[in-house]
Parts: sequence; structure tokens; C-alpha cells
Amino acid sequence: MIQPMVRISRSGRRVISARLLLYLFITGFALTTPRLGLAAFQSSSQSEQEDRYNQAVQAYTQNRFTDARTLFEGVRGSHSEEAKKYLDNIQAYKSALTDADSFMNKSPDELDPANLDFAIKRYQDAIAIKNDGPWNPKEKLQKAIDLKAKLLQQGRPGTVSRDRALCDNLVKAIAAKSYEQAKLAACALAHDDPGYSCGGDEAVHLCQQMQELANLRPRSPVSPGAGSKASPFEAAKAAYDANDFEKARVSFQRVTGDDKASAQEYLERINHYQNSMKEAAKLAHDSKFEEARAAYQEAAKVKPDGPGNPQEQAGIMALQQGLTEFYAGNYSQARESLAAYVQDNTTKANLAHFYMGACEMSRFFLAGGQDGSLREEALNDFRKAKEAGFQPKNLDVSPKILKVYEELAY
Repeated sequence: MIQPMVRISRSGRRVISARLLLYLFITGFALTTPRLGLAAFQSSSQSEQEDRYNQAVQAYTQNRFTDARTLFEGVRGSHSEEAKKYLDNIQAYKSALTDADSFMNKSPDELDPANLDFAIKRYQDAIAIKNDGPWNPKEKLQKAIDLKAKLLQQGRPGTVSRDRALCDNLVKAIAAKSYEQAKLAACALAHDDPGYSCGGDEAVHLCQQMQELANLRPRSPVSPGAGSKASPFEAAKAAYDANDFEKARVSFQRVTGDDKASAQEYLERINHYQNSMKEAAKLAHDSKFEEARAAYQEAAKVKPDGPGNPQEQAGIMALQQGLTEFYAGNYSQARESLAAYVQDNTTKANLAHFYMGACEMSRFFLAGGQDGSLREEALNDFRKAKEAGFQPKNLDVSPKILKVYEELAY
């Protein structure tokens, strides 16, 4: 009889059964644990993203745009598209206010109803994005509306005909190269309204120009029959030089004879100038400041001091581009644009120097505060802004940067 080689006792079977059960339990746990861990991690990650998104929305609602932007930039998952829309709104809101403020911050003699119309439109754009947004757009809008009404009121019936007559006399005196008479008309006009636009330029500027010309070339007015009458081409050119392009166009179109070819060249210049200015204004309205600057520079090639002052407008576009790039976080490009503005303009140099310093200080902090040269460049620009008396009020700039500026001695 063959006996089994191994006999397993009842107690041995119990030990094996227990071990088998333990093995099966551990194996099953090991197989399910990764899945449970991943699910738990995903649940936790989704919960964190949900919290971040809710915090960002709360910051946006409370007008803490800097905090909101930082939070929205970190949102991932199901709310990423909504976060992007919020970021676009923040950028568009800031851009609209910056555009409007740049015109409202002009000196009183530079403001006119056209500038104010642009500022009003951009304030309305900001309010349309966020009706209760930060930096008081509604108050600024009302201020712009009131100021426009005041400027229009200055053209009251008692002076409007007088100013129009003075402007007509001024243009005629310039055409006749009678700068003494032109000086009297221009300065009388400037006394009534320094910002009055005559022939595409403001009365206060015309007064200064005519005073200089009168001192250089004092002449008596040309009376009928007392001397040679200006030719049609010379009359047209005088209107062109006085920035009265509409009058110049009509006059150039009437030129005949030997001067006709030259008149045609001037007509082409006027067309090119006006087309460039229109294109620049459209691009500026669409916040395409770099392209707008190029268009204004194209007009300036034709006539730097032409109607609308393209050379100055090109500088303003460089400033706007710099501010836009700063708030987009493109600090190096922003500083280049701001430096380009400072090179040729002084009107807002204090603002430009402050933001140039803010660009370098932002880079300094982002680099961990290790690059001393960035900090020194920032302080140099801050000193220039401080020396000019610049006060950074209501600017959406990091408190760390503002603290450096406020504590800086110069």
C-alpha cells in the first residue's frame, strides 16, 4: 500500500488557510490602493482648483485686480476657460482706463472736445466691462463729460463770431506773410481761448510762433495795389504751412501753369498725411499702440508739426505701449517703449520714469532679489520721477514696489 509522502495535519491546514487568506487580502489591497490613491489625489486637486477659482472670483468682485489676476493665472481644469475670460476682462479694463487717463492728464491748453470724446469712450468701455470696477471710472467719466461741456460753453455766442473772425484774419495775415498783423490776431485769439484751434493749431502756440516771426521779419501788411499779390501757389503753400489743410487742398487744386506739378506734390503729401493720421487714430482706439506709433511717425515724415501734432502723438503711443506691456508682465519690452518715449518727450517723463523703475524692480524681485544692477537701475529711474514730483496715486502696482519708491531719498 502506498502511503502519502506528506500528511498535513488539521492544525497545519488551518495555518495554510490563514496564510492564504492573508495573501489574498494583501494582494487585493495592493491592487486597489493605487486606484484609491489616484482618485483621492484627483479629488483633492479638483477641490483645490475649485477653491482657487472661487477665491479669484471673490478678489475680482472685490476689485482686488492684482490678487485676482495672480489667482486666475493659476487656475487649471474645468474653470480654465472662465479664468481666461476674467484675465482678458482685467487687461481690457486696465487698458481702457489707462487710455482715458492719458488724455485727461494732458495740460489744459492741450485738451479739446475731440480728446475728451476719446477719453469718454474709453471710460465707458471700462464701465461696460465692470460697472463697479476700481479706480473710480464713473467719477472720471463724469469729470470728462463736465469738462467737455465747459470747453463747448467757451464757444458761447458772445465770442464765437469774434474768434472766427480773428482766425480768418490770422490765416490771411500768414498767407500774406504779414507776421505783425498775424501776431496781433493770434494773441488776441489766445487771450479769448488758448486752446482755440485755428488752421489745425492752437491759438496759444500760434501766438508764440507769430511773435517770433514778427521779431525776425517785421513787415507791413500788403495792401491792394501796394505790391505784388501772392500767387495762387504761394497762397496755397501759406495755408499748408499754417496747417489749414482743407484750404490748402482747395487752393492747390486751382493752381495752373508752371506751379501745377509742385501743387500736385503738395496734394499728395496732404492725402498721405491725412490717411496716416486716420489710420493711427483707429489703431490707437483699438489699443494697437505700436502700429499706431508707426502710423503717426509716417505722418510726421510729411509734416512733424502738422494738424494733430503727429510727432507728439507718436510719443504718446510709445508711452501707452510701455504701460500696456508693463501690465502684461513684459517688463523688458515695456522699459524699451518707455525709454523711447522719454528720449523725445518731456510731458509725461515723470510717469515714464516711474514705470521704467517699476519694470526693473519687478525683474529684480522676480529674480529673487539677487541682481543688484537691476535694483540700481530701478532706483535711478525712481529718483528722476521723484525729482519731478511724481506721486503714484491709484496705480495698480505691487505694494513692494510702491514701498521702495516711497522710502527712496533723492
